Amino acid sequence: MGAKTNKKSNAGKNVLVFFIVFIILEMLIIFGVGKVFKNKDVTPSIAGYSIYMTDSELKAQKEDGTYETSVPKGVLVIASNGLTNAVEKIGSAVLCENVEGHGSGIYWLADVNTTEGEDGVTYTVANGDRYYTIKSSDVVGVTSSYFTTAGKVITFITSKFGMIVCAVVPLFLLVLIELIIAIATHSPEEDEEDEEEEEETKEEVK
Repeated sequence: MGAKTNKKSNAGKNVLVFFIVFIILEMLIIFGVGKVFKNKDVTPSIAGYSIYMTDSELKAQKEDGTYETSVPKGVLVIASNGLTNAVEKIGSAVLCENVEGHGSGIYWLADVNTTEGEDGVTYTVANGDRYYTIKSSDVVGVTSSYFTTAGKVITFITSKFGMIVCAVVPLFLLVLIELIIAIATHSPEEDEEDEEEEEETKEEVK
C-alpha cells in the first residue's frame, strides 16, 4: 500500500510542478507580448521582417471618390524591412514610424521627394485624404500581408479578461488531471485493506 501511495503522490507532484512552470511561462510570454504590441512606437523585427498591430484603419480612395478600408483595425501586419526603388513602390502600403501626431502606422506611399539640406529624401504617405511628410529613415518597409485571426488572439490574450482566462484554464486542467490520477490509481484492493483495518479497529475497541 505504501508503494502505491508513493506512486500517486509522485504523479500528482509532477503534474503540479509542470502546470506551475507552464503558468509562469505563459504569463511572462503574455506580459511580454502585451508590452511589445501596446507600445505604438515599437515595431519588433524578426529575420528581416517587422510586425505591427494596427490601431486604426488604412483607407484607400475608390474611383467614385469615396473611401474603403484596405487594412482593418486590430490586425497583425507583417512588413519586409527596407525600402528599395521607392519610386516603383509608390501606391504600396508601407509601415512607418514617427508620423507626426500618430507615431507608428500603416500608410500608402504617395510620393518620393528629393530636397536639399539635411533631410535629403522625404516621403509623402497618406491614409484616406490625410497626407504626411516623413523622413526616408522612418519608413520601416513594405507590408506584405496581414492576419485578422492572429490580431484577434493577441488583442484577447493581452486584455485583462484574456489574461484571467489564460491563468484560470490551466488551473482547471490541473484540478481535473489530479482527479483523474487519483481515480486511475485507486484500486479495489485498497478499499478491501481499508475495510479490514476498520474491522480490526472495531475488534480492538470491543
